[in-house]
Amino acid sequence: MKTPIWERGAKLGTALGDAMDPALRARYADEIAMMLRVSENFAARGIAPERVAAAIAHALTARKARTRYVVGFDAKVRLAIGSIVPDRARDRLLRALLKRIALRQD
Repeated sequence: MKTPIWERGAKLGTALGDAMDPALRARYADEIAMMLRVSENFAARGIAPERVAAAIAHALTARKARTRYVVGFDAKVRLAIGSIVPDRARDRLLRALLKRIALRQD
């Protein structure tokens, strides 16, 4: 969802990375950089809060509410993958997806 949480998370992630022991920072530099790029991407491409609010309003007012309301493409993909793929394989898929998002140059 497109909210300021992504910018706050990126600032905190940068501060934590800067405070890390230099050896640890070097070891995890690629992962830290990847997550900061993913955060920037999500901040730019997040779904509008109004879409989420509309789904919540529908859930609250529906005569027969569903057990889950999934808003946004990424949430739908995660839900589908989570129901058929074991945890470790899902983690590998998520890591590969995050790398692709981090490398996206739109």
